[in-house]
Amino acid sequence: MFALAREPIPAVIEEVVVYLGGDVPCCGYRGTGTAELGEEVAAHLADRGAALLANHGLVTCAATPEKALHNAALVERTAQIVWGARAMGATIHPLPEKVNTDMAGVYNAVAPHPVTNAEFARSLGRALARPASLPLPAAALRLVLGAMA
Repeated sequence: MFALAREPIPAVIEEVVVYLGGDVPCCGYRGTGTAELGEEVAAHLADRGAALLANHGLVTCAATPEKALHNAALVERTAQIVWGARAMGATIHPLPEKVNTDMAGVYNAVAPHPVTNAEFARSLGRALARPASLPLPAAALRLVLGAMA
């Protein structure tokens, strides 16, 4: 619905900011399979995990297919929330700007300059004034956390 209406999906819940980086923008219409469509999509995905393609649908990106599918489900759920609130006649209230700014940092923690987990842990430890010296093997983390590792 939103892609056909060429309307972005607002980040009305914190999860959208955390996983997608903020509002889901709507790209301008470009023909299927054209370089222009690719350029339009790439520009909108520069700082987001999802974008709508006007008169086409949704595209998501993530580190793994599972995470991209999670992003798609999150966009769909958020669109339903917005649609339902509007159907009730409710006013859509955006998240406070401070929430968008603070939570977007969670999304941006994975880009654009990736660091190793050890570097991230050391930086986090320094920022929290706590030790961060417990190394965990990647295989153990994957066993416990699965796709979340």
